[in-house]
Amino acid sequence: NAFDQKITVKAHTTFGVHPYDFVVADEKGLTSKVSLKINVVGASLKKLTGILLNQSGPAGQGGLDLDTGASTGTVDTDSNSKNAEIRDEGVVSILPPYDQTWKQQISGMNGSVIKYIKKGQNGVSESFSYDDILYKEQVAALWGNGTAFTKKSADGKRDVSDKVATGDVFIVKNGEKYYLLKTGTIKVTDTDNTDSYTFD
Repeated sequence: NAFDQKITVKAHTTFGVHPYDFVVADEKGLTSKVSLKINVVGASLKKLTGILLNQSGPAGQGGLDLDTGASTGTVDTDSNSKNAEIRDEGVVSILPPYDQTWKQQISGMNGSVIKYIKKGQNGVSESFSYDDILYKEQVAALWGNGTAFTKKSADGKRDVSDKVATGDVFIVKNGEKYYLLKTGTIKVTDTDNTDSYTFD
């Protein structure tokens, strides 16, 4: 006349609404059906905008804290430099013969590793859009599809990007944290090294 049955549904790895039909049939072929939809969502993202300044500008700049969007320094004497995940690589040369041309390159800081996210490469869809990333799980899942930097810093200690352009998308991993960055406005100055990038 009646029974209790526990049914377990394994969580989907893709987000969205997934329909299910549960059908019970007896030995005479009579059936009863329950239909339901399970909406799979991830942990919400924290979104913010930060400005990364030219490292060769005024003292105490050149790093960016991706948790707060705050500009930081890049050297140990700057108390806030330990909070930065990425850094700017400054100008070509601050020593003779001087070359104040801004390199417009970034690198990881305090243990961060940075990769490109490029449409159509390493399993990234041709239709990939930064704006379609809505959940933390999606950001972490992109890490394996990133394209590694192939250039080295002038001192050979860091992997650095090519010249950063508006629209470039990067993924940053620091410990167990992942950050997805889209390059917005790039401000280039000719006289005072106040160059900067804006990242979402």
